[in-house]
Amino acid sequence: MKTSLVRQFMMRASAVIVGCCALLALVTQSVIAQPDNVTQADEFAYSAPFSHKNLTIFLISAKDRVATSYSSLKEAMASEKITVYETGTVGELSVKNGSKKPIFIQSGDIVKGGKQDRTLAYDFIIPANSDKLPIKSFCVESGRWTNRGRETVSQFSTSEDGLVSRELRMAAKHKAVQSEVWSKVAKIQEKLSMNTNTVVMDEASPSSLQLSIENGAVKKTSDDYISQLDGIIKGRNDVVGFAFFINGEFNTADIYASNDLFVKMWPKLIKAAAIEAVAELSDKTYSAADIASFKAKASKVLGEKAKEQIVNPRTKMITKEAQDIVLFETNDEALGSWVHRNFMAKYASDAQPEEPEGRRSYEQQHNQIQELSPRINRIR
Repeated sequence: MKTSLVRQFMMRASAVIVGCCALLALVTQSVIAQPDNVTQADEFAYSAPFSHKNLTIFLISAKDRVATSYSSLKEAMASEKITVYETGTVGELSVKNGSKKPIFIQSGDIVKGGKQDRTLAYDFIIPANSDKLPIKSFCVESGRWTNRGRETVSQFSTSEDGLVSRELRMAAKHKAVQSEVWSKVAKIQEKLSMNTNTVVMDEASPSSLQLSIENGAVKKTSDDYISQLDGIIKGRNDVVGFAFFINGEFNTADIYASNDLFVKMWPKLIKAAAIEAVAELSDKTYSAADIASFKAKASKVLGEKAKEQIVNPRTKMITKEAQDIVLFETNDEALGSWVHRNFMAKYASDAQPEEPEGRRSYEQQHNQIQELSPRINRIR
């Protein structure tokens, strides 16, 4: 009798233990399977501020999300692993990856040459050994439609720089209007000319943003910032992004899926931030940069409704927008993970369209200038 009771007790106890284990496994599985949520404060760590003059940077650290190694557009073009083709349409270029690695193109990357210098509109992941793929672009040079010097008109030669102001990035990536891009190019040229005490428009093509970036006075003043801040990522193998403030105001933050990708993008990022800081330098006083303001805005925008856009079969862009910030999230569909999050501040001035004098007639005279999306793009 006692033996029977003991057996029954043991059987019931075993059933309870099995049930608890199953429940624990289910709970654990549900936790692991939860969707990404960067509103949790412990996902990212933020450094103390690094400042030079009116530019303040906070480094963002986290564990790598992906192990995939991408080539940047800059290194791929330098090693001739990618070809960027002129199509004869301002609103669209084509790219071909001849390497064994995927290439990550970042929105705002500038390609030099062709019939006009262009900026690439969206983040774009090109699979290894790809055929030609269309990619949306904007003109950052309005006064040329032929080759420049010894540059090849059918292809683009280099990609050393990216868009150098938040207003320009917003015009290309958020508003996606060519006339707005031209307007913001003219505006940043004017500011750089004033703050460097020189005319930054190059005689070879006065409307070229790229040639203005290459101007000696711009390089000298921006190098002052870069020399002070470029090395802040050295020895920090967990850094995956940064947020920067100009004149005490949050401007832009970029977060990547790995330290490897961030390090490859860093030279363009710090250079663009430095040039924008030069353009915005003034004698006005301003409050100290506060990373808490960015964290609060980022947390809010992450909860907003998403708009999805298929950029190419490998790349999906998700846009979320709040009153004072916009988020662009780039997903690698082959990995099922986001690889880049770009947060940009929205200012009241962004709502005011601008049309530079003389640019509208140029647009009307050149019917080949079209604001076209690649044919495979679609909005969900």
